[in-house]
Amino acid sequence: MSRVSCGVPGWICLSIALLALAGCGNSAEQEQLDLAKSAVEKSLDAWKRGDQPQVLRATADSIEFFDDDWNSGAKLADFRLVRAFIDTDGLAKCAVELTVQPPSDSPVSRTVTYQVVKKPHIVISRDPFN
Repeated sequence: MSRVSCGVPGWICLSIALLALAGCGNSAEQEQLDLAKSAVEKSLDAWKRGDQPQVLRATADSIEFFDDDWNSGAKLADFRLVRAFIDTDGLAKCAVELTVQPPSDSPVSRTVTYQVVKKPHIVISRDPFN
């Protein structure tokens, strides 16, 4: 059996191949994550401004956002997107730290996870298992 050599050590060829594969991510998943992050941030910005959830449905993106705190009249004092990920169920999810001001109580900080679905429009709701 003969060997063909390109004059480059095998470990270099293997290293280059592994680096090339590492850069090849799933672009559909990345698009799903980018959409989820953008939609969650847009929704939380609207809540923080004092808008009602119905305002989001009237936008070009047509977002339906469900959060019991928002629906009960709590104000969003601040938020920080912690991370976005694709869960084992295939849904895009965003973990977010919220500082919420209930109508008749002091501010509360909590980390919640929103799940984002896009069929036929964007629907965002709290993950029931979070």
